[in-house]
Amino acid sequence: MLRLPAMLLPLVAACSSPQPEPAGAYQAPSPPQERAPADTPLGGPPPGATLVPVVPPYTDATWKPPPSTRSREEARGEGQSEQTLSDYLNPGRDSWNQPDKVIELLGIQPGMILADVGAGSGYFTFRLAQAAGPQGRVYAPDIDPLAVDMLQARMDNEWDSTTMAEIRSYICPGHTPWLPMNAVDRALFVDVHFYTADPLPHWGLQSLQGLRGGMKPGGLVHVIEGHVDQAGDPIETIAPRAEAIQRNFAAAGLVLHAEHALFDDHFYYVFERVK
Repeated sequence: MLRLPAMLLPLVAACSSPQPEPAGAYQAPSPPQERAPADTPLGGPPPGATLVPVVPPYTDATWKPPPSTRSREEARGEGQSEQTLSDYLNPGRDSWNQPDKVIELLGIQPGMILADVGAGSGYFTFRLAQAAGPQGRVYAPDIDPLAVDMLQARMDNEWDSTTMAEIRSYICPGHTPWLPMNAVDRALFVDVHFYTADPLPHWGLQSLQGLRGGMKPGGLVHVIEGHVDQAGDPIETIAPRAEAIQRNFAAAGLVLHAEHALFDDHFYYVFERVK
């Protein structure tokens, strides 16, 4: 076995140890974090999180906005950029999202109470408000403060009390959409199930149970969910994705009511609160 002189050992150790990169040197990108598969069991809030009721003790008439459970900075950490939120309002989206057809399939009657869960900057929110009319109401929760700010700014400029339902836009606690008890006739859930399928702190089984608790018996939840996840990564197979969506809603007490073949790249399911 080769033995090095003692005086050389510190030099060898220094050369073999990882050395810090000089300022401005190329840094290899960090490997992406593992993403939970689509059929991951539903998660809930992290241990020690400040919790509020999944279904608040309010009716539609007595409803109040939720208490703050985390700082604006924490909530923004899970949000999207202002540019992305603005892009969601691009009229070009109409050609593939077919909002008029979605509104038709929702079967909204004047005076209904609606929910646009994960409303973002309000692409569907104003259409729902128009469909429900001035006697109706639209709950528009989102976890992202910037999205809520943008929607409320739009309300200041675009909302018309003579033709539109009242819009209640608010930052929802992470584990519940904070809907009033047994109040909602129709809920729209567009590209939001992704967040319930991952064990992230802001969505989980509690969120879907909160959604169910806010629906009237017989109320319908329209779920539009892409064949790819929010990062653009293709789901390995579509069938497990579809099964996961149905299984997760069933676990929360929402029964598959109908399925629409409206999109090539999105599922469209309707779930019902039966009792």
